[in-house]
Amino acid sequence: MLGLLIDGEAAKRAHEIGLGFASSFELGGRSNIDGDAPLEGEFTIERLGDGRFTCTGPMFKGFRVTLGSMALLRSRAAPGPALADPAEFKWTRLRRGVRLRPLGPAHQG
Repeated sequence: MLGLLIDGEAAKRAHEIGLGFASSFELGGRSNIDGDAPLEGEFTIERLGDGRFTCTGPMFKGFRVTLGSMALLRSRAAPGPALADPAEFKWTRLRRGVRLRPLGPAHQG
């Protein structure tokens, strides 16, 4: 699962292709960081938006955000979203003090 990837070109293309259609995309991979490569695959365009919304979660509740054109893409290779709780992972290199949940206790290492 990938939560947010900033790729204005892919969002623009998704808006041009249209809701419900599938197409090949190369997402991201333009950072010029060694080893960075696009996520390539066939994706179905599930939702389109203008990128304006008000956050509702515990960390940014009430913040008004404008991110520009957005698209929710579902990989045709993946079965669907998998819910995972980061607190359940066996972290080996996580720095002490990082919170694994917005209001949860700090990681002790």
